[in-house]
Amino acid sequence: MRRNETPDERGVCLYILRSLRGWTQEELAKALGLTASAISEYEKGKRYVPERIVRRAAETVGIPTRLLLDLESSLRDLQSLVRSTSPPRSDLRDRVAEGLYLGFEDIARRAVETVLASSQVWKTSSASTRDLVPADVLWAELEPCGMEERRLVVEEGVEYHTWGLCKLLCEKSLEAADNEAALGLAELALQVAERVPGEEDGRAGVQAFAWAHLGHARRKLGDRSGAEEALVRFRQLWHPEISRPLLLDGARIADLESLVADGAG
Repeated sequence: MRRNETPDERGVCLYILRSLRGWTQEELAKALGLTASAISEYEKGKRYVPERIVRRAAETVGIPTRLLLDLESSLRDLQSLVRSTSPPRSDLRDRVAEGLYLGFEDIARRAVETVLASSQVWKTSSASTRDLVPADVLWAELEPCGMEERRLVVEEGVEYHTWGLCKLLCEKSLEAADNEAALGLAELALQVAERVPGEEDGRAGVQAFAWAHLGHARRKLGDRSGAEEALVRFRQLWHPEISRPLLLDGARIADLESLVADGAG
């Protein structure tokens, strides 16, 4: 490992996950449909590791997503601690790094067992666990994907089921210059909204927000009946006295309702 290369928590996660199975880089690469050189570059910090790669690796070795999130969080904390302390002598540092990287699978296995054994994930709600990942980080993972892949990722990944991501997707829908792209983003926002956990009233508010943006996107495409359907669903779900504090921007909802109504009328 070159000294100027430092794997982030996802690269370390890949190493730990394959070590739990006793797999080589070649074996993990085969299981994920990647090349061994790609796994090597991920683990060494030479290449950015997409979240979907780590999630697929965790699924392959049988680690639930909620525990993967906790492992990543713990590794981030450890990295912050290491960066805040004085480094050891370079020769010792290099020997330790090389030794860890070249095959202390037992150390990795014990480390992850310790992390998971002390995990607080089991004691927290599913909503707070999912909200660990910022919306912009989630979007950075989704943006390079095609629309169908985005839908699959959102369907399978509970970390994507957040109000923050729904709101961001709605914003992206309004910003999109292409009407088809705007529609796809609004539909994805609704898919997220329908999976956000929490109390019924709060979930209804999130879904209403998404339906309003979906109606706006449909109206821009000239889909009058679709816009009307979205408006009906919005009115069924939207309760300003409950939803407005949650959704932060009641004026936006009023504007969208007006636009959808004008287009559908």
